[in-house]
This record gives sequence, structure tokens and C-alpha cells, in this order.
Amino acid sequence: MGSELADVYGPIQSPYDVEEMISKMLVLVMDKVPCRAGSIIEIDYEQGDLFFRASVGSRADELRNFRIPRDAGIVGHVLRTQTLYRTQSLVTDPFHIGSMSRTIGFDVTDILACPIYAFSQPYGVLELFNRVPAGGFSDEDCACIQALVNEMTQFIEKGLTRYWELAA
Repeated sequence: MGSELADVYGPIQSPYDVEEMISKMLVLVMDKVPCRAGSIIEIDYEQGDLFFRASVGSRADELRNFRIPRDAGIVGHVLRTQTLYRTQSLVTDPFHIGSMSRTIGFDVTDILACPIYAFSQPYGVLELFNRVPAGGFSDEDCACIQALVNEMTQFIEKGLTRYWELAA
């Protein structure tokens, strides 16, 4: 994925370029670990909550304006524990809230979530939904996602640094 990420990281001239870069990274991740939907959820340090920086899937546009409390659900658990998390039984999962999937009408069967760091600080969470083919996310998927997120971090840091340079 490294060379593919290098193609994604281009000239950053505005916040929209950073958002587009992160969206392209999400698509590349979903190519490596096929699933029905995915999101990169970012921490908004000013407001103290989370927002959807990038989403792919049949209901992705409906997530654009959602805000999530920083400690809520699976994403909150991943940020608190700083560990990768997967579940295949959302009915019994202690962290799954489900209100968002009900609101947008997207049936979630399984989730893989991985924390993202930038500049040694929590940046957000990568979430993948509904593995294709069905059957849940594997140990290999977990290892793959962890490696991809580690690569993504370098490019997110470069993109944000460039944006801040331009904004100064």
C-alpha cells in the first residue's frame, strides 16, 4: 500500500485536499479488506466529540453531519483502550450502540475498528463494516488493517503539516 499511498498524497492546498486524501486512503484500505462500508472518524478537539472525516458505502452521505460523543460506542472504546477491536455479534456486544445504523437504515453485521494516531496523539478511528464475503473479519484482516493504519499515519501527518504550513 505504500506506493499506492504515495499516489494519494499530492499537493495539499486546502482543507478539502486533506479530506480528499483521507477519503482515498479509506478506499484503498477497503480494497485490501473488502467490506460493505467504512469510515474514518476523527476527533474534534475543539468541540470534544467525533465526526466522520470520510465514509464509503451505501449510506455514506447520510453520515456527513453526524457527531458522536467521544466516549460513545465501539469508537469510544477503541479510543479509550487504544487497541484494535472486532466484533461479529452486535446483539451481545457491550460497546455497540446501534442507534446510528438504525437512523440511517444500514444493517451492520460485523465491525473492525482500529485507532489512528497522528503526531503521537489520538487522531481518530478507522471502522470497517460487514466483511465481504460474509463471515466476519479474520486475524489476517486485523493484522492487515493495523499495518495499513501505521502507513496511513505517516501520510496524514504529512498532509496536515503541509496544510498548516499553507495556513500560516
